[in-house]
Amino acid sequence: MAILQILLDKGADIEAKDSLGRTPLARAVKMGSEAVVQLLMDKGANIDAGDQHGRTPLARAADRGHETIVQMLLDKGADIEARDEVGRSALARAAERGHEAVVYMLLDKGANIEARDQMAYMTPLARAVTTMHMPVVQMLLDNGADIEVKDTLGRTPLAWAVITRREAVVKALVEKGADIMAVDQDGLTPLAWASGQEVIGHILCTEKAKEALPMMP
Repeated sequence: MAILQILLDKGADIEAKDSLGRTPLARAVKMGSEAVVQLLMDKGANIDAGDQHGRTPLARAADRGHETIVQMLLDKGADIEARDEVGRSALARAAERGHEAVVYMLLDKGANIEARDQMAYMTPLARAVTTMHMPVVQMLLDNGADIEVKDTLGRTPLAWAVITRREAVVKALVEKGADIMAVDQDGLTPLAWASGQEVIGHILCTEKAKEALPMMP
């Protein structure tokens, strides 16, 4: 820390990048070094500088679940909607990794809950579903995430929950009213994907039976 201070005082390039395009701030974020992050920001480091893959310090902090650093960067005005080379936002990264507290912080700051990536056209909810992070899934649902949005394969979050055999996620999505008959590009529905899955099949068939019941006057 003292050496860094001396180097900066001597005019060291605070934006110098390594072979991976990372600035000193990006490396400090990766290491979770809060004091160094604060020093570099105080010295005017570019808080939105992307590496060779377009990942900003905020994206890196969100990906690693460094809650304090995420808050520091947000308080400094970091671009909450900055995207990497495949279009993933900080929220998408936090959701995919299951960092519940970081997801909450980003949503509280107004992060776009429907931000889709360019790789599979998936939202933060879809990412959380496919990586099995139920608390994050529930948080996104409670914050109004679109449950019917489809990715490049035409699959909804429910379809992915069925395919990856996540019973609790399937139940949560069904309770939110997810369409069990949404057709993907293969012509398959979540109900069709549930073939051979006893518990999930029961959840979906029970929902289908409810939908088939006539409305009582």
